[in-house]
Order: sequence, then C-alpha cells, then structure tokens
Amino acid sequence: MNWVELLEPNNALVINKKLLKRFGLARAAIIIELINQQSCCQQKKELVNGFFYTTIKKFKDNTGLDEKQLRDELFELKSVGIIDYCNLGLSEKKYFKFDEEKLWQELQR
Repeated sequence: MNWVELLEPNNALVINKKLLKRFGLARAAIIIELINQQSCCQQKKELVNGFFYTTIKKFKDNTGLDEKQLRDELFELKSVGIIDYCNLGLSEKKYFKFDEEKLWQELQR
C-alpha cells in the first residue's frame, strides 16, 4: 500500500462541523461512527426495535479512540439522553439507539 492509498477519502472519518463545535472531537467522532453503523444496519435490515449494533473493536479501529475514551464518551452521550445502549447476548456486540429528537435539540443549542 502506498501513501495515496493509505490517505484516500474512503479511509477517512469525516466529522460534521456542527457536531465538532457542539460535542468536541471524541464525541463527534463517536456520533459519526454510530450514524455510519446505523445506516449500514438499516441497509442490511438488521435493526432490532430501532437498535443497531457495533463492537468496541470496530469503534477503536474506525475512530482511533482507546477503549477508556470510548466507554467514558459513550457514558456521557447516554447520560444526556442522546443515545441508549445495551449488550444483548454473550457476544461482543453492543446495541445502540439514537434519540434523534434529543440529538436535534442538542445541535440547536
């Protein structure tokens, strides 16, 4: 792999400026990754009562954040009501759901 392939747009995490200003870099990256995963699960028709799944490993790989940062930021997003999450079964999958209205309200502040 050469440097052009390494830095191509398909390998980039694009962060919305409104999210960045409102939530900071780490939370904005998490929200974007969740939006990407939700979209992917919707396309595959894998939503479960509005919940979609991802793994901490996938989060780490796609955002560059470490596990402690992820857990702390996810907890904060849950505590303000923007997301809900739970573990279902014994797998590494963590299931998430957005409160879209709450996210919209936070972006309007």
